[in-house]
Amino acid sequence: MNDQHIKDELIKNNHEYRKLWEQHQAFEKRLQQIGNKPYPSEEESLEIPVLKKKKLALKDQMQSMIAAYRKKATAPLKA
Repeated sequence: MNDQHIKDELIKNNHEYRKLWEQHQAFEKRLQQIGNKPYPSEEESLEIPVLKKKKLALKDQMQSMIAAYRKKATAPLKA
């Protein structure tokens, strides 16, 4: 089972993961909005590293959930 398949499953079936993914997407969208401006304001320039750190923290949380899902999916069944 590859990561993309697991991500799709978690987005579909896990409310917490879906919430993290939506936040991650919102931060990415905001970073793109700022990046598309030829001259971002000073406030926007200061916002970039904050958004990147928040986005990375979300990604770490999502990766932990993917690892837990994979571990659970590959665990042997107990009789």
